[in-house]
Amino acid sequence: FAFGPQNLTCQQLTIRFDDADREVIECHAEEDVRIKGHFRGAGALGGAAGGSEGPIEATADEMVYQPAKALVVLSGHADLRRATEQIQGERIALDQNTGTIQVSGAGRLAALSGEGDQQEPIRASWTGRMHLDGRSRKATFDRDVSLTYRGSTREGAHGELDQAAQRSEVPGAGRRKTSPEAGKKEEARRGV
Repeated sequence: FAFGPQNLTCQQLTIRFDDADREVIECHAEEDVRIKGHFRGAGALGGAAGGSEGPIEATADEMVYQPAKALVVLSGHADLRRATEQIQGERIALDQNTGTIQVSGAGRLAALSGEGDQQEPIRASWTGRMHLDGRSRKATFDRDVSLTYRGSTREGAHGELDQAAQRSEVPGAGRRKTSPEAGKKEEARRGV
């Protein structure tokens, strides 16, 4: 697999080949799927890796890999981890051609933003979907969104996180909480 899983364990594995050239068309893994590999764009939220290609670990009930499309789809209790980043959901699609990750349905994201001593946690949850672009370092969230970034938690119907611009937005946010530690950091930054 060119950019797919380099180490795959599961209970059942089915591989479909093209009749003409015997290339792999699809790899379908089921039951207790565990993957270790690389994915371009997996470091989508920055952290120490800043959006570059890097090692991932994933678990799911099922995985479908289509080499021609450079597409990996994890289904059923899907959990994707890379360095200080984690994405969970019922269905996670990793598109290596575009460097995007999409979660269909409810999910959660946890990551660290920044470098060294300046790292801050990012937390998000949603019930609709998430689209994350590893190249632009932007993520959008839909339905019942809770987004914590730079010490503030915002809740609303939709949310956006732009790691490159270091901003988050939840239009019409219903509630905003700031931790005491984040307030102190912001005061120190502004020289208050």
